[in-house]
Amino acid sequence: MKADSQTGCYQNTEINIKKTFFLFTFLLSVLIGIGQTAYIASYDSSIVTVVDVAKNSVKSKIPVGSGPFGICVSPDGTKVYVGNFDVRKITVINTGTNSVSTTISVGKQPYGVAVSPDGTLVYVANSGDSTVSVINTVTNSVLTTIRGGASPYGVVFSTDGSRVYVTNLYLNRVSVINTTTNTISATIPVDTFPYGLCVSPDGRKIYVGHHGSNSVSVINTSTNSVSAKIKTGSSAAGISINPDGSKVYVASDFDSTISVVNTITDSVSSKIYFGMPCIGVSVSPDRSKVYVTHYQANKISVINSTTNSISSTIQVKGKPASFGNFISNDSRNGLSSLKAELACLSPYPNPTSNVLNIPLSLPSPENVFFTLYNQFGEPIKELQITNCDSRVLQIDIADLPKGPYFFSVKGQGWFITKKIIRYE
Repeated sequence: MKADSQTGCYQNTEINIKKTFFLFTFLLSVLIGIGQTAYIASYDSSIVTVVDVAKNSVKSKIPVGSGPFGICVSPDGTKVYVGNFDVRKITVINTGTNSVSTTISVGKQPYGVAVSPDGTLVYVANSGDSTVSVINTVTNSVLTTIRGGASPYGVVFSTDGSRVYVTNLYLNRVSVINTTTNTISATIPVDTFPYGLCVSPDGRKIYVGHHGSNSVSVINTSTNSVSAKIKTGSSAAGISINPDGSKVYVASDFDSTISVVNTITDSVSSKIYFGMPCIGVSVSPDRSKVYVTHYQANKISVINSTTNSISSTIQVKGKPASFGNFISNDSRNGLSSLKAELACLSPYPNPTSNVLNIPLSLPSPENVFFTLYNQFGEPIKELQITNCDSRVLQIDIADLPKGPYFFSVKGQGWFITKKIIRYE
């Protein structure tokens, strides 16, 4: 095999990349029309309202357990996990039938809910007994329960799934859970009453909204320390980042605003005023809309993300909350998982003794981040490729001990994780 000095691609890999690109283009045209759906958990009425995001209209209503509040849609868009605050249950919704498929017993007063990037695990912050439940999504059973620090509220996965970040409301800190060992590996001091949180698509930042200090803390995930503080509206609740990572939306309960954060400068670029408290916030997969729930007013506001103005309101019943990611990733994740599999072809050789080759194929240039982790989920090598399109990444691992490793490759709205073995 002869390497091309311009692209770094091997000739046979280059042929496969061209075939892959045409396949990707074809499937993109098929998937582009898949719909986007919002799932609105209403605390008082014990229902989840299903909203067609394209039409801003109610499609159906699903009865769930008492006190639905926290919510998260699975990465493939096939399931919705709802925390029933009043009854120590997680309700699982099948999005194909818009019906409840099962319920799972968890800790007291489940609040934040997060699904792992590969869809195999759900972590639930149980605020009433200071635990985190870990659910196996295949068996729909609790694998283990972690002592998660006082009053865990918000929960989010790292983009590679190796860590979970949990806000501890009354300890003014964020706990970091290693998902391999299911133990707390670090705690990060933050401002008063940390509540909701979200992760940047490149995995380098965690944004934490504070219910008690009118601010958002920005955590550097490499150092587990706060790198910036952003002044926002009063009593932050829900928080969401758009798929390209350029904007963070912070819902403020007390002053009824959404603060729009520019993630390049980590500063508020604008504020949107509603006249009614804001709880949940989620961005549509195509970035065009931001949905905001108004708990006291029984309404959902729809924001035009280009103009930062309210384009529509939707009336719902029973104190809508939807704390978490409540918009289905139907189009983005159907496309993203496809794009990830096509963009990052199988690494070779695997096992390997010195050099790992990772073929990449992207239909247009974008920034790509590579991270290599040891078996404990600790990052040991990182690489950023600017304006990457098609090439073979060559990673020297000759200096590493023999054994299993994992790597992630992340791009715009997609990522992939694979296992490799180094032998001597």
